[in-house]
Amino acid sequence: MMLMKKIAVYITILTSIVWATDRHFYLEIDENFAITTPDSSTIPAWGFRLEGESPSVPGPTLGVSLDDQVFIHFQNTATAPQMLHLHGLDVDTANDGFPGLSDAVLPGQTTIYQFTADNVGNFAYVAIADGPVSRNLGLYGLVKVRLFDLEPEYDLVSTGIDPAWHAFLPPDILTYSPEYLMIGGRVPDLAGQIDLLPVSSISVSDTVRLNLFNAGFWPQEINFHPETVRIISSDGRIWETPESVQRLRIYPGERYGVRLNFPEIGHYSGEWSITNPLTGAPALSASWNQVVVDASIIRGDLNGDMVINIQDVIQLVGIILGNVTPTAAQLYAADLTLDNAVDVTDVITLVNLILGQ
Repeated sequence: MMLMKKIAVYITILTSIVWATDRHFYLEIDENFAITTPDSSTIPAWGFRLEGESPSVPGPTLGVSLDDQVFIHFQNTATAPQMLHLHGLDVDTANDGFPGLSDAVLPGQTTIYQFTADNVGNFAYVAIADGPVSRNLGLYGLVKVRLFDLEPEYDLVSTGIDPAWHAFLPPDILTYSPEYLMIGGRVPDLAGQIDLLPVSSISVSDTVRLNLFNAGFWPQEINFHPETVRIISSDGRIWETPESVQRLRIYPGERYGVRLNFPEIGHYSGEWSITNPLTGAPALSASWNQVVVDASIIRGDLNGDMVINIQDVIQLVGIILGNVTPTAAQLYAADLTLDNAVDVTDVITLVNLILGQ
C-alpha cells in the first residue's frame, strides 16, 4: 500500500511538471436560447456558450488536467449583472462568485475567474447573481479535472423544468413544480423514454463513466437494471474504495462520477425520477434505455456461421414458436427490425434480406 501511494505521488509530481499548463476559456451568456419539449413546443431559456460557438443547456463542459492553471474569461453578455459560482472548487473569495462576498459583473463587462485544478473530480460553474433565476433558466455547466483519460465519458447534467419558472418572473420555491425532466440537454419523448447515452449503441463489455450533476432544485434518483454502477467519486473527490449500487440518490448541487459496465449484448434499462422533498413522492420520472451491441454479430445470422440463409429462417421461426431457447447473441441477431422484439416481422425482413429485396 505504501509503495502504491509513493507511485501515485511520483505520477502527480511528474504530471504537474510535464503536462500542467495554462487553460483559458472565454465564456458568454445567450438569453435567446430555447428548450424544445417532446410535443415540439419551446420553453424560453438562457445558455452559456464559448466565444464563437453556439449556446447550450447545460453549458459547455470545461475540461482541464490536474494542476492546470485555469482562467475563465467571463464576459457578461446578459442584460443584468451576473457572477459565476465555481461549485466545489477550492478557490478564494474573489474567485468564488458568491453574492455579498464577490463583485457582480455588469452587462458588457468582463472579469477573469482563476484557480488551480489541484483535485481530480467533477465540479460545476453556476450563474447565481439573481439567486435561483439564472440557474433555473439554464446557466450551469460542468468543470472536469482529470489526470488521465481512461475510458469514454458522458456528462449527464440533469434538472427538472417548470415552464412557469421560465416566464422570467421571480420564482417561488414553494410553487416549483417541474413538468419536464432534462438529462444531458435532452428531454424524454412523449412516452417518457430516453436513451441513457447520447449515442445509438455501445459495444458489449465496454466500460463508460457517467458524470452526474443535479442542477435542479429537488432530489433525483436513478435506478439501474440489471447491472450495478460503481461510485468512483462524489462532489469532486475520488473514493478510495468504490461502492457498487443499483440505486443512486442525488441531491441538488451534488455531483457523482460512476462507472457502468455492459457485460452482455441486449437492452439495458432503468428509471430516472425527481422527488418532491415536501412529500417524499416521485414528482416526475422517465425510463431510460441503452442498446448494447456486438460488432462481430451480423443481424440475421442466428447460426453464427457468417452466412445468412434458410437455416437462419428455420432458427428464427423456432425461437418465435418457443421450440428454441435463444442465447443473448441469437436474440440480438434475430431482432432485424430493431424494435426490441422478435416476431413475424423479423421473419419477413430476414426472408427479404435473403432474396435481396
